[in-house]
Amino acid sequence: MSDILFKWLNIETKLSKKITDIEQEFSNGYLFAELLVKYQQLPSLDKFKNGDSHDEKNHNFTLLDKKFKDYNIRLTPEEFSGLMAGQKNLAKKVLFRIKMWLSKKETNLENLALR
Repeated sequence: MSDILFKWLNIETKLSKKITDIEQEFSNGYLFAELLVKYQQLPSLDKFKNGDSHDEKNHNFTLLDKKFKDYNIRLTPEEFSGLMAGQKNLAKKVLFRIKMWLSKKETNLENLALR
């Protein structure tokens, strides 16, 4: 799963920085937001903060919570705390679910265009 995610994030999506440690680099929520902006799932990054304080991380994940629910990703407060702490594999699991949701959405749009 890690190789798929690194390829997707670094080659296909081309985020603003090369991703080498998913858990650490996604722990403040900013790169989740950047990813969603790139896929036109959020309008902009204006409301997000690219900092590592607890308040900044909490702010970002509070904003992301609604969008995660759109992807049927329902996280407990403990899981949000785990993301902010860089808990092993948690960000990877969330990213994989987002990737699958986006792939499904693209497939559905392609099917509509073919009819």
